[in-house]
Amino acid sequence: MNHFSDLEKAISKYLIDICIDLKRKTLSLSPAGHIKYKMRDSLIYRINAIQYHYFLLKKAKQNGLEILSNEFPNNDPIKHINIVKEVYYLFDDLIFNIASMFDYLGNFIGYIYLGESKIKIKWNGIVSSCRDKSSNIENNKLKDFIIEANKTFVDHLHGYRSDIIHEKMDSSESIKSFKMNIPGPIEHEFIIKIPKILKSKLKYLKANNDDDITIIACMLVERTLDITMKMLEIISEEIIPINKKNIEILVAENRKKNKDS
Repeated sequence: MNHFSDLEKAISKYLIDICIDLKRKTLSLSPAGHIKYKMRDSLIYRINAIQYHYFLLKKAKQNGLEILSNEFPNNDPIKHINIVKEVYYLFDDLIFNIASMFDYLGNFIGYIYLGESKIKIKWNGIVSSCRDKSSNIENNKLKDFIIEANKTFVDHLHGYRSDIIHEKMDSSESIKSFKMNIPGPIEHEFIIKIPKILKSKLKYLKANNDDDITIIACMLVERTLDITMKMLEIISEEIIPINKKNIEILVAENRKKNKDS
């Protein structure tokens, strides 16, 4: 949890620093309602939603284990099925939020590099722009990173989201087991396996057959935040020095005005 929180704080700081500057050329003292701040706040909101659904999923899984353990050995199979469904509902929501966040990020990058007319370019649009040699995105380091992140992660995730929205639900099996300790308490284990379609699409995660859904959820959230962090870091490497220079110019101009007056 602390790792996710630290990443979120670092991402938020990058977003705040980047938004100081409007066109990467002049210092922007924009009104609070400016579109860039709305885009920034939307990104932070979606990142918070990703973390919220991850921890909600973990809690639902833990609550399910406690319910089944307390009712052992007379478990109601319907109750077991409903617990598993609840966890998969939350996992779907997690996927939807992650995919949505990348579209927000594409819009944000489009705005920075392509202008306000591209604030609805979404992730696939920004990937296409990065592949276009005539694009106004001149940051080759950023372009290379976006293309690679899309190839290894985001494109697969968007494809999976499309499958479960338009075609069919995705689930797998669950396992409830126990271990007798003599003397000692009974140890219960409750595994909800990774959804089958997702596992086939995200082979690079190297999931084992018995990997629990909470493990894969954690990996997806961490990968998402890491990619976001790296992209904003690359953008900041270009923009922050310009911001600092613009601030120095503004301060110098104000000093000159005060001196002349």
